[in-house]
Amino acid sequence: GNKTANARILSAELNGVLIHDNVELFGPTRGAADKEKALGALRFQGDHGAVAFRNIKITALPKELRNGGQKGGGGADPIYIDAPVNTMIRSFVDIAPRIRVVHAISVGSPQKVHYSYDLDKGLLVYGWRGDFVDATPMWDGRGNGTSRPRGARTAFTATLQPALARLETAQAAWPLDTSGTGFKPRGYVMDNEDRPEFKYNLHGLQVSDAIKALENGEGLSREISLDKPAANIYLMLARGTDIQELSKGVYLVDGQSWYLKFNGPQDKPIIRDAAGKKELIIQLRSKLNYSILF
Repeated sequence: GNKTANARILSAELNGVLIHDNVELFGPTRGAADKEKALGALRFQGDHGAVAFRNIKITALPKELRNGGQKGGGGADPIYIDAPVNTMIRSFVDIAPRIRVVHAISVGSPQKVHYSYDLDKGLLVYGWRGDFVDATPMWDGRGNGTSRPRGARTAFTATLQPALARLETAQAAWPLDTSGTGFKPRGYVMDNEDRPEFKYNLHGLQVSDAIKALENGEGLSREISLDKPAANIYLMLARGTDIQELSKGVYLVDGQSWYLKFNGPQDKPIIRDAAGKKELIIQLRSKLNYSILF
């Protein structure tokens, strides 16, 4: 019955955005019904303005997280990797329950803006700010091969589908995988600041994908290009429940979760409906530059 350690929020998401990841709580909130105890009521506060709650889910804590927080199987102290300079780590990353990127690379920057990338699909998975990664699940005990962000994660996708696709029309269904495309990862090359530029082949084209932290720390810049002009090649920019064009060249995804900003693209992005979701795609003729703000 005696307190032995502070409570900890292992994970909390708001509108699909990870807002708390392994956060220690140092005491009860004001207005708590009673002193701290192992089990208590779940309460929602809504007296600071208009607020609505829905789709609240409560599940049992996974067995591997009981009696040990987010430590790995060996019970070691957390194994953290920092990024005082441009830094990379290869690992698995999870983007949702039972959705794991097994050929992933996470890239950290001294601007404290980081991202994870799926090398099997040329897919930008998510980005975050703050400290770089927690490699405890990867290296502690037997490990499970995963690393996780040490900051609030902004997910750029919830499905593992190719970033680029050849579509007959702008309304054609996006392919589920790279079958029949001749997709082949070609690794990456480093620029003079040790930032990777990813390379792969697709439909007989050579694709280069350079993603970098913006100097002002507002997000990421991306330059994706083809080695020769091509027709009917599209890039999946975003998929979500709501996508709006706020102003010329500026798009809002899922109610202020993140923004896309374009500077004079050759083609205008297209907002389309697909399986109850909104998708933002753009035709990629040779090169595209844009920013991802979050």
